[in-house]
Amino acid sequence: MSEMCRRDPRREWIARNRLHPEHASALIALGRTGCGGAASEWPGPNGVLRRNPHGVGFIGPNGIKRIDRSGTQQGGQAAGGVRQASQDSRRRVEIPKPAFLVAVVPDLAGGRLSGHDKELAECAEPVDETRHAAEPLALAIEPPVTLSRIEDLGQVAVDPAGVALAEAEFILAGGNGVRDWDGFHHAARVLGATEGASRVSVDDGFMARDRQVGASGTWVTARVYLAVGISGAIQHLQGIQGCDRVVAINLDPGCDMIKRADLAVIGEAADILAALVAKVEQQRGGQRDAA
Repeated sequence: MSEMCRRDPRREWIARNRLHPEHASALIALGRTGCGGAASEWPGPNGVLRRNPHGVGFIGPNGIKRIDRSGTQQGGQAAGGVRQASQDSRRRVEIPKPAFLVAVVPDLAGGRLSGHDKELAECAEPVDETRHAAEPLALAIEPPVTLSRIEDLGQVAVDPAGVALAEAEFILAGGNGVRDWDGFHHAARVLGATEGASRVSVDDGFMARDRQVGASGTWVTARVYLAVGISGAIQHLQGIQGCDRVVAINLDPGCDMIKRADLAVIGEAADILAALVAKVEQQRGGQRDAA
């Protein structure tokens, strides 16, 4: 049999298309064909070796080498976010009775890790050659119900307007489609949402600069992101990609924000917000509560 490497045009096309659902598996398959390539490179249709600029070890036009920040440099990371299993050769040290403990507590109100904490927990380089383990700890002695200097006052009401966008869990963002800004601010107070805005609204002076959401403003990781009158520029969509649920209110059913949203409402923003506020006030009896 000939040792000539047979090309698979469809697989190569999938490897070039990062949005294809089989992109990562196609790259891995190309790296296992024995054609002298790795999972981050494959032969193109003209015989030219194509390289994946998002793969580990790729040197960009600025001379910057892409590194593996997961701490597994031996196995590397396959393109498309698929990590390859690597053998951890670091020594394991177990201390039955440690002298001190380190408590890890999420700093967000909802018990979630912020983006900075995720970077430290998932992508940080190892600090030494020893493996560290995080295990739950059961107290042998129950803590006292009351302490002399500590008094439990219960949950403290937090003003959503004072919450930073990066830490907010419920964001009501307004864009160029908002005409009644007084009604927008009233809706944010009733819903208990932190106010955000698109770049157009900030440039027009309707919102402060620190309330701008997007790649050119603040990257948010809210549980619910309610976008009112925002068409969905690419910089704005990049800033909300960490949100759990996106709800969009817009007149244009073909805008990018409607396509990105998990729930879309087509209609006039002022009328929909007024109806939403009336419904919430009716159910809550006029009392504001956290969303």
